[in-house]
Amino acid sequence: MSLNLKVLREAAGLSQSELGSRILLSQAQISRYESEPGSATIDIVIAWCGACGSSLEAASRMITPVNHRGIDVGQPYNELHRKLSLLEQYIDAGPKISNSLPPISITPEEFRLKVRQWKRKPTVLIAGRFDSGKTRIANALLGSNYLPSQYTPTTSVVTFIRHECERPAWQREEVWIMGKEFDPSTWNDEKACQQHRLIAGSFDTLRKFGTKESEGEAIGAKSALVYMDAPLLHACTLVDVPGYSDDYEEERMANASATSTDVLIYTAPAKGFLDAPDFLHLGLLLRALPAVHARSSKGVEKFSNLFLVATHAEPSISDKDLERILASGTKRLYRHLKDSVLKTRQISEEELRARFRTFWYENQQRRVALEESVQYTLSKVMPVSIENHVDTELKEIKSQAKGRFAAQIAAYEQTLSKLAATRERIATLRQQEPQHRKRVREKKKEVSAAIESLRVESVAFIRVQIAQMVTASSIEEFIRKQFPKKDEAKRDAIAKLLEDAQSRVDDFLKAQAEELKPIMEGFFKEYDVTIEGFKSPEYGDSASIPFDAQGAFVGGLAGLGTLGILGIWASTMGNLGGYILIAKLASVLSAVGLGVGSTSLVTFVAAIGGPVTLAIGLASLITLGLWALLGESWQGRLAKKIAKILADKEFLAKVEEGVNSLWEQTWRAFEAGADEVAKKFGQYLLTNEQLLSDEEEGSKEKIEATIKALEELKDFFAGIPWRSPS
Repeated sequence: MSLNLKVLREAAGLSQSELGSRILLSQAQISRYESEPGSATIDIVIAWCGACGSSLEAASRMITPVNHRGIDVGQPYNELHRKLSLLEQYIDAGPKISNSLPPISITPEEFRLKVRQWKRKPTVLIAGRFDSGKTRIANALLGSNYLPSQYTPTTSVVTFIRHECERPAWQREEVWIMGKEFDPSTWNDEKACQQHRLIAGSFDTLRKFGTKESEGEAIGAKSALVYMDAPLLHACTLVDVPGYSDDYEEERMANASATSTDVLIYTAPAKGFLDAPDFLHLGLLLRALPAVHARSSKGVEKFSNLFLVATHAEPSISDKDLERILASGTKRLYRHLKDSVLKTRQISEEELRARFRTFWYENQQRRVALEESVQYTLSKVMPVSIENHVDTELKEIKSQAKGRFAAQIAAYEQTLSKLAATRERIATLRQQEPQHRKRVREKKKEVSAAIESLRVESVAFIRVQIAQMVTASSIEEFIRKQFPKKDEAKRDAIAKLLEDAQSRVDDFLKAQAEELKPIMEGFFKEYDVTIEGFKSPEYGDSASIPFDAQGAFVGGLAGLGTLGILGIWASTMGNLGGYILIAKLASVLSAVGLGVGSTSLVTFVAAIGGPVTLAIGLASLITLGLWALLGESWQGRLAKKIAKILADKEFLAKVEEGVNSLWEQTWRAFEAGADEVAKKFGQYLLTNEQLLSDEEEGSKEKIEATIKALEELKDFFAGIPWRSPS
């Protein structure tokens, strides 16, 4: 889109010559800009508006849409969703679970929830700082002018955009504006949406309540659910977030969206492309971005779900200058992330350069590469990746369910031949339950002591290792090693220093999670030991009736808004392919006060790219000001300036506070999981007591019915109809 410059001039009552004299342009130049408004730079547009007595905001309402239909990716999920719908029909005809059945690892209804999760389209997140043209890219991809987009930053809510066909029947309007407590994952839940809806209406509602300094800010608008008929939306949900800024709440909303991102489009203006705050936010976003690989003629294309876009690539910037801007941005970003995210993903500088694009709405040449790449990723890369992911998880569910149900069936079959012994065994288990609970409490104390010990170690690591990193002498050494040029150091050194600090704490806490793992496993084994402890000659060699302590534990975590370090550990548990979703911990420094919603499984996102950045102040990252320390090298003066900024903003204290919070919430998460294990174990004892409470014939009938139900479940999961992708 572009401003209607001619209408603006005529509304001011100015001739082309009169306007030209005011802004020092010839009449011929004025005429050319009116016929080709897309060729006018932003500086010219601002001067034009001022000469016509108009503000940029008012002028931007006179928008002439560019003839652009958006990108068409087809409907790449039709076949996958057809197969998943057949699975839902299979579940409908499957066995029903009786309340008298012993606790089991997974039920058909839990499997149904997993199938519904598999139907989720990938999320495309458009993120970046304010004034970087995020919404204009969204409109270009959608082929619409519905989302509020002007030359000045406008978006103030997180906007979730889905295809019209996904709109629930009870949501009659195209736009619902939601309050701050709304959890976007409940977008299809009528009760939750109605509870948090502030106002609903047409796309004009989005302009009126979803922009800066609008009525939406007054009523607490934080997100918007939007539906439209755009070809792109057959292949994704598009999320447009407010730009990164010094506003904590807007920063929190933007960062929270990163935890469910599948494809990232990150925007930064071509002039001043990628500054220090951009680097810090990218560190956060790339940690959360899942690894996706696409086959190409050159082999494996890494990070094919990432697009780093130089926006406002206006005609005044030559093609040669644009190439220089992208090359410089690649070099600087690679230097920033090569020892952390890019090292983990094994991304070379050349591979990173392949992810850069340009964008200028009015010029097809400067947006076609982005649009074609996004189209390819959404139509070819993501569908294959998602179907392979579904195939892997489904096979694991089938395999593990079959094994666990078979073990339960074998145990109950042996019970039939040894009813008296098993009845006595269960009775003894009940009698020994107080001793069992005592041993469990001891194991919980061991976990508590381990968590406290690891917390102390974490704090010591920050106070010694990270503190050493931010002394003036260490910073000076760091600058000399990383930044041979003064201007680059002044611009990027503080961001690189914080990224490296974050990476070191990441690695340290991941190692601590490994230390916690065997202690946690000892807690679970206590339940196995209790059950297996009653194998003796008097009971024979009958198999113990299995109890899935780990599955119960993960189930207890599922309803939490916090996971702490258990987010790393629990993701390694083989609980039927992780059918209860455990999101990865995006970062450890994320603990510095940034929650991502009361029902999210990820409590934290990287605080160095969020609140710590805010605590330091974005302006401090953009420029370090003038140095007055004469008689020293520029590296020494810069190092002292950075050290002072970090000290003044209490950087170390904030990181320490965050890590303390991380371990506190880890303990709370463990307690919740442990309580669920105890609850399920009580159900396990009660169910088996009830099975054996009658005389021999009655018990046999109930056990035979239980075996039959378990066999039906085993056959149900083993027989899930599914053909792997070719």
